[in-house]
Amino acid sequence: MKSSAVIYVILIPLLILLSPLPGYSDHTKGKTFLAGIIRPNARMQNIVDGFKSGMESYGFVEGKNIEYIQPDDVSDLDAVLQGLLTKKVDLLFTISIPATKKAKHILEKSGIPIVFGAVFNPVEAGIVKSLPKPGGNITGIQIGGSTEKAFEWLLKAAPKTKRILVPYSTDSESATMIINMLNTVAEKSEVEILTVQSDTTDALTRELAAMPQNIDAIFVPNSPFLISNLDTIIKFAIERKLPTGSGAGQYKNGIMITYGQDHFYSGKMAGRLAKSILHDNIPASDLPVETTEFFLGVNLQTAKAIGVTISDSILKQADFIAR
Repeated sequence: MKSSAVIYVILIPLLILLSPLPGYSDHTKGKTFLAGIIRPNARMQNIVDGFKSGMESYGFVEGKNIEYIQPDDVSDLDAVLQGLLTKKVDLLFTISIPATKKAKHILEKSGIPIVFGAVFNPVEAGIVKSLPKPGGNITGIQIGGSTEKAFEWLLKAAPKTKRILVPYSTDSESATMIINMLNTVAEKSEVEILTVQSDTTDALTRELAAMPQNIDAIFVPNSPFLISNLDTIIKFAIERKLPTGSGAGQYKNGIMITYGQDHFYSGKMAGRLAKSILHDNIPASDLPVETTEFFLGVNLQTAKAIGVTISDSILKQADFIAR
């Protein structure tokens, strides 16, 4: 019995040493993959960083066995995607509904797999057929599902709130879905919301400058345009001493309280899907769309700037606190 026990102790470390590292196999050994990345604005870079981190944890090391092409300017998205198609990327990582829909259309017949990293509702957006079976050589991470809870957290942090301004942009197909959700939860909470459409920075600035004096808070929907203009929104909110909330997980960028995705974490989840495609040879269409986890984030600097004290109860439940 003693000898068999000794053999067992010796074999375990040997098996560990002989086991291949995650991300390496006969399929990947000696091959350098090429992945394209479409990121609509700089505030979403954390998703890209998370994606690369996730890929590296599975053995896909940038500069060793994978290279990334991430154009800085994606204003002419058709041309960018055609360029990536010409370069025959092995996989495309996209962020946002517009970028993902455009990529799906242009790459549809190429066979190039697409993994999206931040899409509000890919089924309603027409990107995938269903979450379990996305089809179309595409899969990814959906981020919808936190809006109502984020709205409720804003009301908990600012309980005297009765009227909330909600800017939105038609750049995001999720705008209508989000507004409908907010109308429902606002009615239940006996709170009034005032929606204002802004599709340019100048229009957003005008709407914020003209907001009624009886507005008590601002809720920022998940939108690439609004996220890229957070500085403008936060500026007006601080000037008016208004609490801000969002389901977009942007507490690090000045929103007082958020309940939504952590961009880096969502990116890492997308990296795991990409690994399944490149390393395990699983078609993207067979990989179920995953829903990201949601986290409560609080920005105490913003709260202090507008004179709001976040309760200990909320702080104890917060996953992230920016001090």
